[in-house]
Amino acid sequence: MFGNKRYVTEEQVAERLQPLEDRMAQLEKVIESQALVLDEARGIMERGVVISGRDADGQYVFEPLEDRLEGYINSYINRKFASQATTGGIAGRMCASLLQFGDVFSADALTGIAQKTTAEDILRVFKKYWVDGSSRWFAVVSPEDEERIKF
Repeated sequence: MFGNKRYVTEEQVAERLQPLEDRMAQLEKVIESQALVLDEARGIMERGVVISGRDADGQYVFEPLEDRLEGYINSYINRKFASQATTGGIAGRMCASLLQFGDVFSADALTGIAQKTTAEDILRVFKKYWVDGSSRWFAVVSPEDEERIKF
């Protein structure tokens, strides 16, 4: 110590930085493994299948998206209406519709749109945004607004 200043040796600095360097190495491994998982998931979806469970050996069991889509759509619709079981839920839906569409009723049409969605629609959008695109961002807009969206 010299006056009111304290000096730290190079060894002390290295000792204090080691836990941070170790943590950074761990985070790099996590990022690498996440990239592998995303690549695997992308490959599964590109084949037009979803994981429906595991067999007795612990291997994934796949089913065509087309075979599972009706159940996914019904789950979406059930969740949408279940969230409106209270006046607060209804108010929330109306506010969300107002923010997303500019009126309180347009969000109600989403269930009809969901019911008309096909496996081909999903795979086409998946290819556009997660295979051919950056795999990061997407926005739900009307066709006339598509060109206005920039990421």
